[in-house]
Amino acid sequence: EWLKLNELPLYDGLDWLEQQNAKFDHVALIGGNHDFMLEQLGADRAEKLCRLFNVTYLHTERVVKELKLKKGEAAGSSVRIWGSGLSYMAGLSAERAVKSGNNAFQIGQDEAEEFLKKPEGGLSGLDIMVVHSPPMNGELLSKKAAGADHLGEFIKRVQPKLYVCGHSHRPADPLKGIHAELGDGEVKTLAVNAACLGQWNQLHGYPIVVDMPANEPSVDWWQSLASYLVCCSA
Repeated sequence: EWLKLNELPLYDGLDWLEQQNAKFDHVALIGGNHDFMLEQLGADRAEKLCRLFNVTYLHTERVVKELKLKKGEAAGSSVRIWGSGLSYMAGLSAERAVKSGNNAFQIGQDEAEEFLKKPEGGLSGLDIMVVHSPPMNGELLSKKAAGADHLGEFIKRVQPKLYVCGHSHRPADPLKGIHAELGDGEVKTLAVNAACLGQWNQLHGYPIVVDMPANEPSVDWWQSLASYLVCCSA
């Protein structure tokens, strides 16, 4: 109620997400480098707040959410999803003369290296990984940033079926850098940059729908596809 009375954007965003529950089985949210209020609330309080709006809050602590699908042929199967709002502190460059003040959920090179070296056993069998930042692999509109290369290695170790990010604003061509395949071996991760803002923070892009095989061993994968609508702020 306090958020609503004070007309805070956080309330508007959660209110809009709550309305999407009529269309989808689940709505999940991560933070990003502009989400200072969400960061200051802390993981526990932010999770409780999102629950009031029937939104699943994903945060860095390695807690995998298992979401049951309720509709269509995939009903009864589940999705293992983990997410984090982290991104990496950008340094100065020819394009950036001043460091950005939008640094919620951001970490530096040393923190990234230490964090992403932690055991990923709790993330085994992960279907979807959602992280605010793209990895540093030259695709998905990624930019050079301290720590982003460690994220790429982390994704290769965990091997989620789908990786979703945002953060990098869309260029003039809204279809550029939308998807890529990550991984060196036979097992690949489909990666999607679902950012919906352009270079001047204007809405610029399209919602992205990803079809994935449902985790239901009794149903052939081509008969049961679970669809996920993904969109991220930049």
